[in-house]
Amino acid sequence: MHNRLFALLLAVMFFTSACTVLQENNNITDLPSIEMIPVDTEEETQTAFILLYYFDASSGQLVSKTLPLETGRLEEKPRAVLEAFVNCSENIGLGRISEKLQFTGIKISGDVANVYFSFASALSDKQTFYMSVAAANTVIDNLGVSYANILINGKAMLLSGSPCGLFEKSEGNISNLYTAYLEKFSSGNSSTVNLALYFLDPTREYMLPEVRTISLNSSSTKVLAVEVLRQLSLGAGYNVNLISPVERYFTLADPDSGNTTDTLTGQDASLEISYENNTLFINNAGILFPEVTQNIEPNLACVFYSIANLLPEVTLMKFSFGEVTRYMDLERAKTCLGEEITIYLPNESFSALQSVSRVVNESYALNWNTYMEEITRGPIATDPESLVAAFPTEIGLSDFISLDIQGSCAILTLSADFLNSLEGLSSERQMILIYSIVNTICGMGVVNTVQILIQGIRVKGEGEGINLFSPLMPNLGLIS
Repeated sequence: MHNRLFALLLAVMFFTSACTVLQENNNITDLPSIEMIPVDTEEETQTAFILLYYFDASSGQLVSKTLPLETGRLEEKPRAVLEAFVNCSENIGLGRISEKLQFTGIKISGDVANVYFSFASALSDKQTFYMSVAAANTVIDNLGVSYANILINGKAMLLSGSPCGLFEKSEGNISNLYTAYLEKFSSGNSSTVNLALYFLDPTREYMLPEVRTISLNSSSTKVLAVEVLRQLSLGAGYNVNLISPVERYFTLADPDSGNTTDTLTGQDASLEISYENNTLFINNAGILFPEVTQNIEPNLACVFYSIANLLPEVTLMKFSFGEVTRYMDLERAKTCLGEEITIYLPNESFSALQSVSRVVNESYALNWNTYMEEITRGPIATDPESLVAAFPTEIGLSDFISLDIQGSCAILTLSADFLNSLEGLSSERQMILIYSIVNTICGMGVVNTVQILIQGIRVKGEGEGINLFSPLMPNLGLIS
């Protein structure tokens, strides 16, 4: 009830307080009905803060400190957070050698962040664990994910020879937590870990993760690799739109030989798996992908990413299809990593906005141009039929000039042609058009408001309708 009242109040506020229509004549350089006011950016500058986690030796606790974050672009935030972490003067579990730690990259897809560090020296399990937990907490608290996979020199963490899986947010005494992990993986019994399994999106162009808790009954690379294949073949558990990259599931009949048995028929499937020198070989791989006739690269990437994120020793996979061998490693697999983004499009009557999802390359998921491009493109075949394009046909991607971040506010600069295209639109249509942009940008989770400028200048109009002079909050009342 409180949420409904809040949404209603927001809707009333925006409809009653937004008090200007954007009017202009056909001469872009002469706008008599609009007051153009230069922006004093110093007044708008706000400081964003992040939480960095580190190890407090005196209490044994994992604690946090707040630091200002300086970045002007959405896509720079993940790197800025992790660079602040490695440059932190506090103890992150590495002691005096922490200056040797370098952040080398991050890939975020769904609820999972894969974070890559390099380190010049060998680390003990305890050092690796402490640093990984602190890094995971920092990533989870600042970047909106639920799980973090911490890789040092390209490898995820092992304890007692067993993979730790994904880290969730941890609290309390880190020494006790480390002891609990050691007991968990050295007891000789099966242990449970969080595993990120990667499935194909509906276009079969990108892969998306789904986290699943699995039991590990062996430390054998071959046995665990087959278990990952079996888990993939079961399909996604909660997103029915995701597609399994493999067609059938198998169990390892003889771990020493590497031969597998098709558990659906009980007959030898002639699939051979072997492991040597950090390379996992899958011979007669066509058995896994019998219906893939075109681009098989995303399927192979799903298998590699799912296996390599659990088994850090696997750095290369070779798939044999008769006389043809296909290779997959981390760098190639990353190119297929997707991310689901949300944009807002209007209904046919331009009375409400509806959220719709798009899957894009992960590298562009925090690039504001990606969101504007998707809004400009309008509805696609998989969207509800009731949705229509937000913009008139004359508005294109070139009308979105720049977007900068100042604290919690996004400064979006649009072209004079964009302003001109609003001429003749009703105030309701103007509101839907503007809030399709504002709700989408704020939905990225980095900012709370959007200040729209025309060629770098604030616009103040006359009459009734939407007012662009001040920063705009997302309008929850328009979302159906």
